[in-house]
Amino acid sequence: MRRDDYALHKAKAVSVKNLIMAQASVFFPRILTRKQYLIRCLIVFAIVAGALLFFVGAPADLVRLAGILLQIVALLAFLYNIFGLSIPRLRNAQLTFLRLILVFVPFGALVLFAICATAREKSES
Repeated sequence: MRRDDYALHKAKAVSVKNLIMAQASVFFPRILTRKQYLIRCLIVFAIVAGALLFFVGAPADLVRLAGILLQIVALLAFLYNIFGLSIPRLRNAQLTFLRLILVFVPFGALVLFAICATAREKSES
C-alpha cells in the first residue's frame, strides 16, 4: 500500500469512527432535559405500541414472527429506557442512580417515569 493510500484509508477510518460516535451521542446522550426525556419516552411508547398492534392484528401464519418481533422490541425499549433515557435524565437532575432499581419492581418503571418527568434540572456549577 502506498503512503497516500494508507493516509486516505486512515482518514476514512477516523471519519467513520467519528460518525459512529456522533450517532451514539444522539441516541445515548450524556444528559436529557425534561422536555427531551418526555419526547423520547413518547417515541419509545409509540414504537412498542406499534409492535403490539402488529402482534394483535397479525394473520395466523405470522403470529409467531410477530411475537418474536414484539419480544425484541420490548427488550430493546426496556434497555433503552435504562441506558438512553433514565440515566441521562437522572444525571441532569443530579439524582442518585439507585432509583434505577425501581425498574425491576412491579410498576416501579411508572414511578421512575414520574420521578424523571417531574425532577427539575440542576445547574452544573
